[in-house]
Amino acid sequence: MTDGSGRPAAPANPRWVKITVIGLIALVWLAAVIAIVGGESWVEAGFTALVATLCLSAVDLGIDLSRRRKS
Repeated sequence: MTDGSGRPAAPANPRWVKITVIGLIALVWLAAVIAIVGGESWVEAGFTALVATLCLSAVDLGIDLSRRRKS
């Protein structure tokens, strides 16, 4: 496949990586909701979930960029 410029398209993450990252993010937010329902501060639980989401997104982006660099 080409990207329109005549060069082959850079490899992207396999589909299972995206699914795994999205699943982990969903689990993090579910845990935050459970913590809030259990009496935890919503600010603390939400901030922790937000940081975890950003970290998981960075891991996904890092994997993607490392695969593109190898080609």
